[in-house]
Amino acid sequence: MAHHIRLLTVHTTDMSHKLLPLKRIFCSIKPESVIAGVRVTEDNIDALIAAGDLTADTIDDVLDLDRVRLSQTRLRYGASSIESEFDDLLSTPYIIGAAMEAEDEGCSAVIIDCVGDPALHAAREAVRIPVIGAGEAALHIAATLGHRFSIVTIADRLRPILDHHMTTYGVAGQCCSIRAIEISGVHSGHDAHVIYDMLARECLAAVEQDAADLIVLGCTAFFGASEYITQFLEQHGQSGIPIIDPLPSAIGMARSLLDVGLTHSLATYPPPPIKARSGYLMPTRYHQH
Repeated sequence: MAHHIRLLTVHTTDMSHKLLPLKRIFCSIKPESVIAGVRVTEDNIDALIAAGDLTADTIDDVLDLDRVRLSQTRLRYGASSIESEFDDLLSTPYIIGAAMEAEDEGCSAVIIDCVGDPALHAAREAVRIPVIGAGEAALHIAATLGHRFSIVTIADRLRPILDHHMTTYGVAGQCCSIRAIEISGVHSGHDAHVIYDMLARECLAAVEQDAADLIVLGCTAFFGASEYITQFLEQHGQSGIPIIDPLPSAIGMARSLLDVGLTHSLATYPPPPIKARSGYLMPTRYHQH
């Protein structure tokens, strides 16, 4: 049976544009697939997507979903982006509720689609399916692939949050720098190539000035930038520098855990006690009426 992995956008902004390219990464094309009278292959699928013949909804018709299936949801309430502890806490009850809804709908795992990992530990208490934080996954992968990594994120104001997470995750000693390009978390009004160039220049500075062995992209809205950054670094004489894109890294980690039948420990994340709770819009499994 296929693993159904739910991407949980932890704010109210529509980020559905991520879903189609993620499906391209994790799902192969079914043999003899045809769309609009054309046989779909690895050579022409990107052109069919660009032409609008394949969308995030219709691409499932030509993909092999026997191993993994991806779906996505976003919050109905909360912040428009997560850029502070304040945003994190305002969105937390709704993130937990969305994780419980995903489990109730038969999802195999949930991805917290934010490097800040809002509500990660609370969501793990609320469900038994794996809950993977994009930030935690990326940081642990970075700690595995090199000795010193740099994080390039959206704003310097996130430094305390990232420092706290790295200490909690046990990787603070391997971070050589945190750099920021100072834009909004949802990148409104910014051309993607402008953002990619800003990221690439900070990544190059991290390698040349901070002695970073690899880079962690510090926002899941940067999904898709890694190829551009790698090429930019190579053009400036820095080859072989891994660029950790948190969102596909988290999906890969979830798939691996599901393949070997693992989820988080009940000793670490016991379910919350059943008691009276009021004022929160979420499934009622832990509420006492």
